[in-house]
Amino acid sequence: IELTPVDFVCKMIVGLTQDIMHSIGKTFHLINTSSMDCRPYCVVHSDLWQLLRVQGFPVKIVPYQTWYSNVKTGAHSGEINRADNPLTSLLYMLDTLVRDPSYFSCLGTFRHLNLDNTMTMQAVTYPEVDADLMRLYLKHLSTLGASSGIGAAVAEHLAMAGAKVALVARRLDRLKELQASIEAQGGVAISVKMDVCVAEEVAVKIKQATSLLGPINILINNAGVMHYTQMKHAKLDQWHRMVDVNVNGQLNCLAAVLPGMVERGDGHIVSITSDAGRKAFAGLAVYSGTKYFLEGMHRALRQEVCGSGVKVTCIQPGDVKTEILISSSDQEALSLYGPNKDQMLDPADVAQAVMYAVTQPAQCAVNEILLEPKQSPI
Repeated sequence: IELTPVDFVCKMIVGLTQDIMHSIGKTFHLINTSSMDCRPYCVVHSDLWQLLRVQGFPVKIVPYQTWYSNVKTGAHSGEINRADNPLTSLLYMLDTLVRDPSYFSCLGTFRHLNLDNTMTMQAVTYPEVDADLMRLYLKHLSTLGASSGIGAAVAEHLAMAGAKVALVARRLDRLKELQASIEAQGGVAISVKMDVCVAEEVAVKIKQATSLLGPINILINNAGVMHYTQMKHAKLDQWHRMVDVNVNGQLNCLAAVLPGMVERGDGHIVSITSDAGRKAFAGLAVYSGTKYFLEGMHRALRQEVCGSGVKVTCIQPGDVKTEILISSSDQEALSLYGPNKDQMLDPADVAQAVMYAVTQPAQCAVNEILLEPKQSPI
């Protein structure tokens, strides 16, 4: 099979258009002459299937007829709208073009002289497809609490940077809107309706996302709720809700993703905590307690996995312009301790901090990022 990185293709096309006198009237075949051996039982190190397995994809070798039958069954499945089912077009190609497996052994050849001369002039070489390149192109991000605010901003920023994004939240309609926006800008995203407080549901939905996009390389653990309340008012239902979502919800998602990351030796846990995990705030006693828990847990986790290839980052924002601030019913607590709405961060500020953390080289770990409105330091 032939594999060529899309950014290399873009770079070459741009270079050719900038030197039109050299390229006019010529044909350039952007085809990798170093094809990868995909024979079923090939055991060479560069085998595509082995590279996919290393990245966590459970690839299974089956006879052609078995694979064809599975494609046909999937194409006719009523679970996916036929027009949206990618297996429909694949089945059409198999029935009209391929007909029998010998088709796949017929390799085309292309003259590379023009391309070779251009690469020499531009001092570039054709990229070799190896484990590092596969890891880069197969990166999959899962954002919890992505229906609005910080989660949505993070998902959009990372999707535009090339990550495949699984958008996760309870409000499917909001997720679909964000998915459409990402796809309209050329990104890749899926929507997954999930309640982070139900551990069994989290495990099933994370598995589904993995089957569609591949193993999760980056987990944005963002789901959270915040209620301003004075302790004397004993709003037990709101206290319990904050503990359920902020603590148990994050643990459920961590449990569904972390073992696979450790096994693969690659991954990044990014938890959106709060500056309330560094300083307790009046009116936010229980909320601050949940964030102190997250900070302590992630510090211990970071020590446990530091030698495994997994990074752990806590993003600690102050007040941010999101819907989380309108969920409080204790008006007295809000009036006494509520935020100054003129001194708040934008969700994009937090997204840029996440981008910084997850784009550092392998040897560099960004453990914590504290960001606050300039006028409101803790």
